[in-house]
Amino acid sequence: MSVPLFRTTALAAAVALAFSAGTADAAPRAASSKAATAAHAASPSPATLGGVVVLLDQTTSPSTSGVLAMRNLDAGSEDYDSEMADDFAVPSGGWAVSQVRIGSFYQSGANPVTPSTVGNVTFYANTAGAPGAAVPGCTYTGVPLSYDGTLQYSTLNLPTECALAEGTYWIAFSGDLSYNAEEGGVYVVQQTTTTGGAPVWRNPGDAFGSGCTNWAPLTSCDFASNGGMTVQLLGRTTPVSLQSFGID
Repeated sequence: MSVPLFRTTALAAAVALAFSAGTADAAPRAASSKAATAAHAASPSPATLGGVVVLLDQTTSPSTSGVLAMRNLDAGSEDYDSEMADDFAVPSGGWAVSQVRIGSFYQSGANPVTPSTVGNVTFYANTAGAPGAAVPGCTYTGVPLSYDGTLQYSTLNLPTECALAEGTYWIAFSGDLSYNAEEGGVYVVQQTTTTGGAPVWRNPGDAFGSGCTNWAPLTSCDFASNGGMTVQLLGRTTPVSLQSFGID
C-alpha cells in the first residue's frame, strides 16, 4: 500500500518520556510520522568537563521541530530506516573528535517509548554539497547513548577518535529503536537557523513516500524547514607542536 506524501508543518502530539516498554502488532507507519513536535525547545547543552573541548556548537537556537532519524531493529521494517545529516567546517590544523552530542527527543505511538540506548554516527566527506564517501575510521554503529537529566541531549562517546583534516564534512545520525514494540520514533531537534549548507535526509527504502532515497535537503523531503541539526562535536585540536611546517 502506498504511503501519501507528508505535507504538514507540525504534529500536535506531545513528546512522551515514559520508561516502560509495551508490546504491539507491527503496523505501517504514516508518512507524517517522519516529523514531530517536541513539548518544548531543548536547552543549550551544558559546559563540558574532562579534558575535551567543544569543537563545533550548533545548540544555541533549538526549535521544537524534530526530524526522524532512526534505525529500526525489527526484521522487515528496514524500509523505514532514515538518517539526518548536516555539514560543518574543520579549520586549519584539524580535529580529533571523540564525543558527539545530539539534541533529540522521542515520540510515542500506541505504546510508551523507551529511549534508544544506542546510536549510529558517520562522518562523510563533502562531495558537491552533499555527503560523499565515509571518512575512513569514522563510521560508528551501535554506540551506547547517555542522556542529560531532561533527555534533551544524547551523548555518544566514540570508541576511537575521528581524525578530520581541514575541510568540509557531514555528520549523520540515527538512533536504534524497535518500532514494532514501541511504535515510536527517534527525532533530531532542528535549529531555527541553518549554518553552512542545508541539512539533508534520506530514507533509502522510501517507506514514507518522499522520494528521498538518497541525500536531499529537508524541504525537498516534505519537511517544513531546513533548520540545522542541534549538535555538538567535542574532542581536541591538533597541537601546534604536532603540525608540519615548511621553511623557505
